[in-house]
Parts: sequence; structure tokens; C-alpha cells
Amino acid sequence: MNVRLLCPDGHPVVFPVARLGDTAICPHCYVGFIAELAVDPCQHARSGAGKSRRARDEDDDDEDEEEDQPRKKAKPPTQKDDEKPRKKSAPRKDDDDDEEEDDEKPRKKAKPRQIDDDDDDDDDDDEEEEETPKKKARAKKSNSKDEDEDDDEGDDKPEPEPIEWTPRKRQLLVCSNGLVSLIVANYILMGFVVFCSLAIDAFEILDDWKRPFLGPLILDWVCVPLFCFSVVAVIVSACFNFKAPAKVEGKGALIATLVFGFLIFFLGFLVILNYFEVLTSDAVRSERFLQLLVGSALVCFVLCLVSMMAFLSKLFAFMRLNMEASQPITNCGFYFLYLGLMLGLVYASPLLKSNIGDWVCYIVALLADVISGFAVYVLVLQIILVNKVRFTIEKYIKEA
Repeated sequence: MNVRLLCPDGHPVVFPVARLGDTAICPHCYVGFIAELAVDPCQHARSGAGKSRRARDEDDDDEDEEEDQPRKKAKPPTQKDDEKPRKKSAPRKDDDDDEEEDDEKPRKKAKPRQIDDDDDDDDDDDEEEEETPKKKARAKKSNSKDEDEDDDEGDDKPEPEPIEWTPRKRQLLVCSNGLVSLIVANYILMGFVVFCSLAIDAFEILDDWKRPFLGPLILDWVCVPLFCFSVVAVIVSACFNFKAPAKVEGKGALIATLVFGFLIFFLGFLVILNYFEVLTSDAVRSERFLQLLVGSALVCFVLCLVSMMAFLSKLFAFMRLNMEASQPITNCGFYFLYLGLMLGLVYASPLLKSNIGDWVCYIVALLADVISGFAVYVLVLQIILVNKVRFTIEKYIKEA
């Protein structure tokens, strides 16, 4: 801690407290002095060099002369001077008396004024009673007008700010519309799973497992069309998403989606030709070829949907939804796992019935229903994810 001292010439010197009592040297005049905290008052006095000051005795004499001069000039008061204030004091008293009289007069006349005021009040009351219906009507009209104005103000909502469209915003808008088609595809896949479970139930419980009829009927005329519609919706979504910004880096995944999607329809066309025995007339070869075509179509469907989910993951990363970027592919994997379990139950059911008993069909049907429920749950999660990225795109278009 430092203290501020003054050298004998009045220059400030900063000196540490711990060294008080030692010799200090002024940095301005280089004069040495003892650093003490209790400094004499004379050290703070200004130097009187170069200033001429009058002696105190002369000052005292001047003050005495100034006091004597007014005494000599002062005149004794005369009678005229004494009388003037006395004459002026009289009218002041008269004025006070007049003011008191004026104050007393209205007090005496207060009664008739009160009476007149009462009469005036009665007249005013009568006039107010006559005018009240008119005033009420006017007040109602004014209130109705105010309410109409308030309603108009309530209807006039603030207009939304115009969107500043940029090339990226337009691309994301087209991409968002393409995601709507992907949501439709997920809904169709939900129906596909539900009707597949119903077909399995009919095959296991209602049909004869050696000669099934109802189960294959539901599968051929309901599940297969839903499967084709879902593939069409995925292809449409991929076509729209080609307009996505280049920084998404998902063009390769979209191309793979389109390739495998069109392969599914090509394989379906071959299935139709095989059904009419155009490709082969042998029944055994036709059946094996049909199994090969259906299996290939299912593999292409898996690759098509996985490629689309890969693009969706990159879109999530582009929109800075990194926590959800891996969920589309994960959900898609679980969905195909459940479909594989349902298909495995169908192929394992005849073996179980022949080795254990026909009552196993109820267990197989129940397991198929439970697995289809998990598959539907996964598709619902997928729809929520797609809606989330759509809302993020909409927010970016409005606020960016």
C-alpha cells in the first residue's frame, strides 16, 4: 500500500507505507526529506514569494475607516420621517377592516344563496330527467359503434411479413412437398402391414393349410396393390427431392431409390408374364421362377426404401437436426425386421402344425398380430420424423 506525501517544495511523492520514517527523494526537484505521515501545516502552505500582501494593521485601519464613514454620514431621524410610516399604517388598518367587512357580508347573504342554489339544483334535476332518455340512446349508439370498431380491429390481424425468396428457399419448398409423398408412402405401408396380418390370420385360422383360399386372396388383391402404391409414392418423393440444395449431398441416394424402384415394377411385369405362362410352360419351373422374381422384388424394395431413408438422414443433417439424423435408417431396419419375422412365421407354420398340432395356428396368428403392431408403431415414428423436418424447413423459409 502506498501513500501520497508532499516534498518541502509542494511536489506530490508516492511512497510505500512500509518505509515511512525513511528518507524520500522527490522525483521533480530531487530534494531529500524524511517521509512522515503526520505532516506540519506549514508544509501545505503556499509559498509567499512574488506576492505582496498588505500588513494586517493596515487592513484593520481600513476597516475602521469604513465603519466610521457611515456613522458620520448617518443623519438623525426627523419628525417627518417618523410621521410618514404612521400615516401609511392607518390606511393599512382601514384596508384590513374593509376586508373583514367584505368577509362578513357574504356570510350574512349565505342563506338566500343556498335557497337559490337549491332551486337551481331542482331545475337541473328536472332537466336531467328529461334529457336522460336521450343521453341513454346516444350512449347506446356510441357503445354499439365502439363495439363495431373493436370487432373491426379484432378482424384486422397483422399481415404476415413477405417472404424473401431465395434459390435455396425455393429448393427446400419443393423438397418439403416431396416429403409429403413420403408420408403418404408410410401410411400405405401401414395398411400393407395390417392387411398382411389379416391374411396370415385368415390363412392360419379360417383356411385349410393344405388348400388355402382366403389368405392368398387378401394377399393378392389387397396387399400387393398397396405394396405397389407405396413404391410409387416413394419414387414420386425421390423425384421431388432432386430439387434439394446441392449441399445436402443426397443425389446418389435418390438415384439408387429410383433405380431399385423401377426394378420392382420390371420384376412385377415379369411376374405377370410368368403367370400367363409366357416365359415358361413347365409348372415346376414356373413356380420356382415366381419365387425368384418375388424374392428379387422384395430385395429391391428393401434397397429402395433404405436409399430413401439415407437421403432423409442427410437432409436431417443439412437442417441441423443431427440428433435425429440416424433415426430414419434405424426405423426402416426395424420395419423390415418385423416383416421378415411375419414371413418366417408363414413358412414355419406348416412344420409346426405337422409336428405339434393344429392348435399352433392360434399362437402363430397372435404372434403375427403382435409383430404387425410393432411395425405400425415404427411407421408412426417415421411419419413424426418426416413431419419434424418439414416443420423445420417451413420455419427456415419464414424466418431466415
